[in-house]
Order: sequence, then C-alpha cells, then structure tokens
Amino acid sequence: MSLIIAFLLLLTALLWFVIGSKGSWKIKILFIGVSLYLGVGISYSLGNLKGWPATSDLPAKFELHGMLISEPNKRTGMPGKIYLWVSELEPEVVTPMWRDPFEYFLVQDKSEPRVFESEYNSKLHIQLNTWSQMLQTGTAIAGEFIPEDLREGEESRGDFVFYPLPPPALPEKKYK
Repeated sequence: MSLIIAFLLLLTALLWFVIGSKGSWKIKILFIGVSLYLGVGISYSLGNLKGWPATSDLPAKFELHGMLISEPNKRTGMPGKIYLWVSELEPEVVTPMWRDPFEYFLVQDKSEPRVFESEYNSKLHIQLNTWSQMLQTGTAIAGEFIPEDLREGEESRGDFVFYPLPPPALPEKKYK
C-alpha cells in the first residue's frame, strides 16, 4: 500500500509541474493519460509482486504439486492454514489488450505453479493426507472445486475433488 501512496505523491508532483508549465496541451493530456494508466496498472500488479500466497480463489481445475498444512493451535490461538502449490489446467482465454487495457499488468503465464492459502478445514486436511502419499510416488494429481449449487443434497459451500491424472501420452516412433 505504501508503494501506491508513494507513486501517487510522485505523480501529483509531476502533474503539478506539467500542467503549470508552458507547452502544448495535447502533449500534456497524453502525459497525464499515460501516467494514470501506469498508476492503475501498478495497483493491479502489486498482488503478483508480493511473493506471498494468494488468498484469491483457486482455479476451477488445477494440478496439485504440493501442500503444507498448518493445524490450528488452541494454546497460541493461531488459526490453521492450508497452502496448496497448484498450476491451472485450463487457462483462461486471454482478453485482447484493446478490450481490457489492464490485462497487460496481470499474470500472463497461468500454467506456472502458484501458492494459494485457505483456512484450515479438517475434511480437506484428510483428503490431502491421502493424496500426498500419491504425490510422493510421482503420481500427477488434479483437483477441482465443485461449488455448492452443483452438489446434490449437501449443505457445504462447495467441495474439492481430487483424482490422479493419466500418464502423458508419448509420441509414436516412426521407423524407417
């Protein structure tokens, strides 16, 4: 947040001098527009620069690479967390920049693994313990989040479903 405030203060000072100076208003308006575009773009991209786990929603379908489970501690009062290292299996269609000019500042390669943080859930903890043994043997694991409106007869807000991915298909050898 302090980076945004520092940028806004610097931008305000620069715009004060640009507007007060003599020169073509067309160039001044262009400079103001580019400055505002970069300012908003910086605020969009700060979440990707932090290096901390994302608290946003997991992708709809993802490949699970690893996990870290921190159980709640009643003695210290620390809430539990679950960290999942995942990569998106079905990346979103990239919006052309002319439709969404701030798309440039967001993460471009959605297939790279990213850490997601969620609140501790004992049901998810049990599921992940089961699948972690398969991960250790080298089995590729996929997961998806099924929202509550797609589940029948349950009162949860949704659930994770994990399943092993099939082994990759190797290309056929061409013999002469």
